[in-house]
Amino acid sequence: MIRRADAVRIVVESLQPDTLVVASLGSASYYLFETDDRPLNLYTFAAMGQASSIALGLAIGCPERPVVVIDGDGSILMNLSILAVIADQSPKRFLHVILNDGAFESTGGQKTLSDGVVSLTGVAQACGIASATEAADGEQLGAAIDAWQIAGGVALVDVDVPSERGDVRPRIDPVYYRYRFKDALSELGAGEQAAR
Repeated sequence: MIRRADAVRIVVESLQPDTLVVASLGSASYYLFETDDRPLNLYTFAAMGQASSIALGLAIGCPERPVVVIDGDGSILMNLSILAVIADQSPKRFLHVILNDGAFESTGGQKTLSDGVVSLTGVAQACGIASATEAADGEQLGAAIDAWQIAGGVALVDVDVPSERGDVRPRIDPVYYRYRFKDALSELGAGEQAAR
């Protein structure tokens, strides 16, 4: 297992400067904010299960930019059909990182079905995402990210992290950071459609 703070750090240290990053609600957003707050990060709140859909929309609207979504297992289980849509749309550079602690952390730590019942990589592969792997440590996560950066296309990494409920909760103003993200997209010339 790898602590989620370390997993997020490995992800952000690998990013190109123009990478668009969408983080799911709860710890994914908190750790991204604490590790590397930047204008091209979009933190999502009150949108459980929707970070991957938002990231896909950005990848379609900004095909020249790499897009990374940092998700949770509870969130992706609430929107499994997005994996089929991502495979169908097949964006050029799309990385889906799932921080999998086997729990709905943001709603009280209830157990999810990703802890031995449902294989998220198996579901992703069945949906058509061929590059779907599991990472049990930082080395495996780094290798998966490196492989994606070389190959491009769509990749999913299911990262085994321990439950760390309540260990970090910075104050993030979702309205301010939404507009900051929109302005950063406009400055990149990412297109009117994607910036909305």
